[in-house]
Amino acid sequence: MLFPFKWVRESKWRSEPLQVIVLEMNPQHVRPAVSVQPEWNGCKGIIRGVKETGFLVEDFISEEIQDGKPVDIRRQIVGADEMRKQVWTIDQHKAAFARTHFDQKILGWVGNGNLLSNPHFVGFVEGTLFHLSSEAAHFPSRTYSSLIVRRTDRNRVAIESIRYKPSQNGTRLFTTEGKDITEEVEYTTFGQQLVQSGRPIDTSKLKEMAVAQQFYDLRHLFLFGRMQMGNKRWLDAGLAAFWEESHLNTTALEVAIDGEPVTVDVRQFDAGAVRTAMDGKGYDEIAEPKRPGQFSLRDGNLRFVLLDGIYPHNMIGIREDGFVISVVLRGLSNRLGVSIRGAAEIMCSWCKGRVAP
Repeated sequence: MLFPFKWVRESKWRSEPLQVIVLEMNPQHVRPAVSVQPEWNGCKGIIRGVKETGFLVEDFISEEIQDGKPVDIRRQIVGADEMRKQVWTIDQHKAAFARTHFDQKILGWVGNGNLLSNPHFVGFVEGTLFHLSSEAAHFPSRTYSSLIVRRTDRNRVAIESIRYKPSQNGTRLFTTEGKDITEEVEYTTFGQQLVQSGRPIDTSKLKEMAVAQQFYDLRHLFLFGRMQMGNKRWLDAGLAAFWEESHLNTTALEVAIDGEPVTVDVRQFDAGAVRTAMDGKGYDEIAEPKRPGQFSLRDGNLRFVLLDGIYPHNMIGIREDGFVISVVLRGLSNRLGVSIRGAAEIMCSWCKGRVAP
């Protein structure tokens, strides 16, 4: 079961433990629910890919909660701790849920931090639609693979692709066949569908999902050399190759997923620091990079063939017998974890090849 897990080369992380936690749930007795901090609904979320004087700046947020609403304060809030200061803790989520669901018992929780942080992540919670302010413009063209908990069939949980369509009475939920299911649904939450028809996604499907911009944080796809910018503040050497004017460069994405070399200007960093960062993540310097894990650095230009990103992951799936399978892969971001396809392999193995759909 441990074969998809990987550690980076940096020796200080090699002794860190990994963990796989699996929960099987009979929806007749245990059902998923979704809790969202409502003040952030309609916010801008995490802003990535901004360049100043041609160089990438850190991921940031630019809003604070004022009078229960996100307000743009026109400055960049950077660093994990600063960005999370206004975000509910797990205990706050549990308390808020318990206040409105006093007849239900919370047996466990799993985080889905991308909701209201990244585009494409949309949730529907007891009649309220949650999404970033920018996402509504994409509703006519996007479908969203989502976990769906129906109020009309309390023993059934499903994973389906749905569409959101604005109407005079608010946004409605539709299946891809055009059936309006708004009144049937208690909860939905989007997630990248890593297992389809009982099989883990292949490279072509991963590329299709990436080009559709389902992976806003590209560190889930690729392993970058990390450059420390301060306390709990980092930039990724090479990440700038995939951003043009804050928009994902899908051509570069396809090239990198295919295992071809990518070149990017990294003059904003000290050359020695770039080499140290790349070495720590398992890259070898070579004159002409051709295989994953190779890089060259000349005249401030980093040319590299990317390794797969390694991350911990939370996953949820539905077995053919209707049981809900929750799998938590515990690791350390960019240091110990599994690739996207490795996560899909683990999910398949725990469902014993019986995953649906």
